[in-house]
Amino acid sequence: MRLEPTLTLAGDQNLIIEQTLLTPLAMGKPQAYVLETSVPFKVFREPNYNQWLAQGRTPEEFVPSTKLELDGARGFVGTFDKQTGETFALLELTPAIKTEIVPDEHSALLRIIYPAFAAPGRTYRYRAAYFFGKTARDQIESVFSKLKTVGD
Repeated sequence: MRLEPTLTLAGDQNLIIEQTLLTPLAMGKPQAYVLETSVPFKVFREPNYNQWLAQGRTPEEFVPSTKLELDGARGFVGTFDKQTGETFALLELTPAIKTEIVPDEHSALLRIIYPAFAAPGRTYRYRAAYFFGKTARDQIESVFSKLKTVGD
Protein backbone atom coordinates (compact mmCIF):
# COMPACT_ATOMS: atom_id res chain seq x y z
CA MET A 1 0.00 0.00 0.00
CA ARG A 2 1.30 3.43 -0.87
CA LEU A 3 -0.09 6.24 1.30
CA GLU A 4 0.40 9.94 0.54
CA PRO A 5 -1.27 12.27 3.09
CA THR A 6 -1.35 16.05 2.61
CA LEU A 7 -2.57 18.45 5.30
CA THR A 8 -3.52 22.04 4.46
CA LEU A 9 -4.08 24.72 7.08
CA ALA A 10 -5.27 28.18 6.09
CA GLY A 11 -4.12 30.70 8.70
CA ASP A 12 -7.45 32.54 8.78
CA GLN A 13 -9.74 29.51 9.24
CA ASN A 14 -10.50 26.92 11.92
CA LEU A 15 -9.96 24.09 9.43
CA ILE A 16 -7.37 21.51 8.53
CA ILE A 17 -8.02 19.87 5.17
CA GLU A 18 -6.62 16.40 4.67
CA GLN A 19 -6.16 14.74 1.31
CA THR A 20 -4.98 11.14 1.26
CA LEU A 21 -3.90 9.33 -1.88
CA LEU A 22 -3.92 5.57 -1.45
CA THR A 23 -2.63 3.02 -3.93
CA PRO A 24 -3.11 -0.65 -3.02
CA LEU A 25 -0.23 -2.55 -4.55
CA ALA A 26 -1.93 -5.95 -4.24
CA MET A 27 -5.25 -7.20 -2.95
CA GLY A 28 -6.23 -10.58 -1.53
CA LYS A 29 -9.66 -10.01 -0.07
CA PRO A 30 -11.80 -6.84 -0.13
CA GLN A 31 -10.14 -3.90 1.59
CA ALA A 32 -11.22 -0.32 2.20
CA TYR A 33 -9.86 2.91 3.62
CA VAL A 34 -11.08 3.65 7.15
CA LEU A 35 -10.53 7.08 8.74
CA GLU A 36 -10.69 7.16 12.56
CA THR A 37 -10.20 9.76 15.22
CA SER A 38 -10.70 9.54 18.97
CA VAL A 39 -12.66 12.14 20.94
CA PRO A 40 -13.10 12.39 24.73
CA PHE A 41 -16.54 12.97 26.24
CA LYS A 42 -16.17 12.64 30.02
CA VAL A 43 -13.67 12.47 32.87
CA PHE A 44 -13.88 9.50 35.25
CA ARG A 45 -17.19 9.54 37.16
CA GLU A 46 -18.15 13.06 36.12
CA PRO A 47 -21.09 13.67 33.74
CA ASN A 48 -20.45 13.93 30.00
CA TYR A 49 -19.05 17.30 29.01
CA ASN A 50 -19.19 16.55 25.27
CA GLN A 51 -22.17 15.58 23.13
CA TRP A 52 -21.86 14.02 19.69
CA LEU A 53 -23.34 15.73 16.66
CA ALA A 54 -23.90 14.83 13.04
CA GLN A 55 -25.30 16.64 10.05
CA GLY A 56 -29.09 16.70 10.16
CA ARG A 57 -29.28 15.66 13.84
CA THR A 58 -29.40 17.57 17.10
CA PRO A 59 -26.50 16.96 19.52
CA GLU A 60 -26.94 13.86 21.70
CA GLU A 61 -25.24 12.39 24.76
CA PHE A 62 -22.61 9.71 24.31
CA VAL A 63 -23.72 6.41 25.83
CA PRO A 64 -20.71 4.24 26.80
CA SER A 65 -20.47 0.92 24.96
CA THR A 66 -23.35 1.83 22.61
CA LYS A 67 -22.15 1.82 19.00
CA LEU A 68 -24.04 4.00 16.52
CA GLU A 69 -24.05 3.50 12.77
CA LEU A 70 -24.94 6.42 10.52
CA ASP A 71 -25.34 6.28 6.76
CA GLY A 72 -22.39 7.31 4.61
CA ALA A 73 -24.08 10.41 3.28
CA ARG A 74 -23.95 11.98 6.73
CA GLY A 75 -21.62 14.87 5.81
CA PHE A 76 -20.00 15.50 9.18
CA VAL A 77 -19.77 14.07 12.66
CA GLY A 78 -18.17 15.56 15.77
CA THR A 79 -18.51 16.83 19.31
CA PHE A 80 -19.95 19.84 21.10
CA ASP A 81 -18.44 20.80 24.48
CA LYS A 82 -21.34 21.82 26.75
CA GLN A 83 -18.98 23.68 29.12
CA THR A 84 -17.00 25.78 26.65
CA GLY A 85 -19.20 25.87 23.53
CA GLU A 86 -16.34 24.53 21.41
CA THR A 87 -17.06 22.28 18.46
CA PHE A 88 -14.92 19.65 16.79
CA ALA A 89 -16.20 18.24 13.52
CA LEU A 90 -14.85 15.73 11.03
CA LEU A 91 -16.24 16.67 7.60
CA GLU A 92 -16.54 13.87 5.03
CA LEU A 93 -15.60 15.45 1.71
CA THR A 94 -15.36 12.11 -0.11
CA PRO A 95 -18.54 9.99 0.00
CA ALA A 96 -18.38 7.18 2.56
CA ILE A 97 -20.50 4.07 2.89
CA LYS A 98 -20.85 4.24 6.65
CA THR A 99 -19.98 6.41 9.66
CA GLU A 100 -19.73 4.90 13.12
CA ILE A 101 -19.55 6.38 16.60
CA VAL A 102 -17.99 3.82 18.94
CA PRO A 103 -18.00 5.01 22.58
CA ASP A 104 -15.96 3.42 25.34
CA GLU A 105 -16.14 4.60 28.96
CA HIS A 106 -14.58 8.06 28.51
CA SER A 107 -13.88 8.51 24.82
CA ALA A 108 -15.27 7.45 21.47
CA LEU A 109 -13.96 6.60 18.03
CA LEU A 110 -15.42 8.49 15.10
CA ARG A 111 -14.96 6.05 12.21
CA ILE A 112 -15.61 6.73 8.52
CA ILE A 113 -15.65 3.68 6.25
CA TYR A 114 -15.20 4.16 2.52
CA PRO A 115 -16.09 1.79 -0.35
CA ALA A 116 -13.77 -1.16 -0.96
CA PHE A 117 -10.91 -0.74 -3.42
CA ALA A 118 -11.78 -2.00 -6.88
CA ALA A 119 -8.33 -2.75 -8.29
CA PRO A 120 -4.68 -2.92 -7.24
CA GLY A 121 -2.40 -0.29 -8.75
CA ARG A 122 -5.17 2.30 -8.99
CA THR A 123 -4.80 5.46 -6.87
CA TYR A 124 -7.80 6.47 -4.76
CA ARG A 125 -8.28 10.01 -3.43
CA TYR A 126 -9.93 10.77 -0.08
CA ARG A 127 -10.68 14.23 1.30
CA ALA A 128 -11.74 15.20 4.80
CA ALA A 129 -11.60 18.34 6.92
CA TYR A 130 -11.22 18.86 10.65
CA PHE A 131 -13.00 21.87 12.17
CA PHE A 132 -12.09 23.29 15.59
CA GLY A 133 -13.82 26.33 17.06
CA LYS A 134 -16.83 27.92 18.65
CA THR A 135 -19.67 27.93 16.17
CA ALA A 136 -23.23 26.78 15.66
CA ARG A 137 -23.99 23.54 13.81
CA ASP A 138 -25.61 25.42 10.92
CA GLN A 139 -22.33 27.28 10.35
CA ILE A 140 -20.51 23.94 10.11
CA GLU A 141 -23.12 22.85 7.54
CA SER A 142 -22.31 26.01 5.56
CA VAL A 143 -18.55 25.33 5.73
CA PHE A 144 -19.20 21.71 4.69
CA SER A 145 -21.27 22.81 1.67
CA LYS A 146 -18.53 25.19 0.51
CA LEU A 147 -15.72 22.63 0.94
CA LYS A 148 -17.73 19.89 -0.76
CA THR A 149 -17.83 21.90 -3.99
CA VAL A 150 -14.09 22.68 -3.95
CA GLY A 151 -11.74 20.03 -5.28
CA ASP A 152 -14.29 17.36 -6.22
